[in-house]
Amino acid sequence: MSRGRNDDQGPVERPGVGDQDGVTLSTWDSLFSAPLATNTELRTVYGSLAHTGVLPMRVPVVLSLLAVWAVQAAAEPRLRCTLDQGGTSQVIEVAPVTDPYNVEAIDINGRFRFKAVVIGDAQLIQYIKLYTYYQTARRWVLLHEANYLAPRVQPESYGAALTGRHSLYAPGREREFQYGCALVEANP
Repeated sequence: MSRGRNDDQGPVERPGVGDQDGVTLSTWDSLFSAPLATNTELRTVYGSLAHTGVLPMRVPVVLSLLAVWAVQAAAEPRLRCTLDQGGTSQVIEVAPVTDPYNVEAIDINGRFRFKAVVIGDAQLIQYIKLYTYYQTARRWVLLHEANYLAPRVQPESYGAALTGRHSLYAPGREREFQYGCALVEANP
């Protein structure tokens, strides 16, 4: 049994709570019941906990959790797409956004436009929408749209792990556009 303190009745025995670690119940009570502590009180409590070995054995655990969190925070999901048209190839990376209307389409050799909309944040991608447009004599026309709901980052994914390889053709123009995308973790 350990001795605690009850303001109305003085010291009181509390069954089932031992002080074999050298930390009495009154120390724990002072940690959690005091509304505000001064710097001197905090140093005293820290010193008593460090002396008993409670803090030193927790420090490696806390540091390892912080290291894991830092690594996870550093790697954010990105949509990486390889775009091929007319003998040229380019790779783009698209970060998650919250507003799909602010995303600009990318011009592909003046013949196609490709727009990748990734909605979400660093923790969760809600959806991805891919649009491909082709140029007519007067305007851009939607040729292809693809939707992916709640996609997951795939570790060690190849270039088109999310979408596969798409080949699109502009009607009456004999122009081909190919793309493939993967959702990857990338450092910001």
